[in-house]
Amino acid sequence: TDLNLSGTDVVRIRYCHASAADGTIPLEHGERMVEQSRELFLAAGSSVNHPRAYFATNRTEEVRQFVQKLSLGQSERGSYVLTILSKVSPELKLVQPPLFGEPEQPFERKAVSRLNESLSALRGCVDSAGTKPSADTFFEAVPKGVSANLCNALVGINGKNNQSSDELRVSFSWARSRPMTEPAVREITFPSESFPIIAEAARVLKTGAPPEETEIKGFVYKLQATGSGGIATVATRIEGRPRTVKIELDDSEHKKAIIAHDKEVLIRCRGDLTKSGQLWSLQNPGRITLLPEDA
Repeated sequence: TDLNLSGTDVVRIRYCHASAADGTIPLEHGERMVEQSRELFLAAGSSVNHPRAYFATNRTEEVRQFVQKLSLGQSERGSYVLTILSKVSPELKLVQPPLFGEPEQPFERKAVSRLNESLSALRGCVDSAGTKPSADTFFEAVPKGVSANLCNALVGINGKNNQSSDELRVSFSWARSRPMTEPAVREITFPSESFPIIAEAARVLKTGAPPEETEIKGFVYKLQATGSGGIATVATRIEGRPRTVKIELDDSEHKKAIIAHDKEVLIRCRGDLTKSGQLWSLQNPGRITLLPEDA
């Protein structure tokens, strides 16, 4: 298979559980594995340029395009193996050595390489937590791509009701048309007993992450007056999907929201975008800016 995929980086997520000994898994678990694998690659791609302990939302367009281009390969036997394919452009050899260092790698390769690095670092953190239970180890691994999102995705892939002999393995095969130049681990294994630690790490990383300021643009479609201002509900897009976000405003900013609603013009506002259940809100909002009609 790897020979036929010479222009593709292949990531294999091997579900080595007793329940998958016959090479099958329940349909619902398969659906969850695919969805959480997507989150795994989103976390890795998001940390390529701006590593964070927790990514609330608003991945860059570059990250979204990377994940949209991923392919789901044929499943393989060996318990149950999910294969994720990431096509990468071939490396063009230079006759003369470059004057200013090596050419930059394409984002697809950097993202898969970061996934390899982050999973390796996370396994090291888990091993350290067995002898030194400190959250500092996980925060120190954030520059290597460890995040609450990465941890939650792994826990979701692994599922519940695990036996002590179960484990999850993630292995990497690199495109032959673009040989891997950086050192990389061939396979990272997470035994069953590591997942309670990973789940707790996800909680701690999310709780301890600094707020992520985000800019939203949209239309005010609902207003609610309060004693000292009001709440504006804004129709916008988050990660390319239509969403509504509530913003609690003081009196002066609420008046701007009323004007924007009456004139049906776009507004722009920055703040800490948070999600509770299915509800989005913008905490600590800055000033509202009414955008020109041609915006």
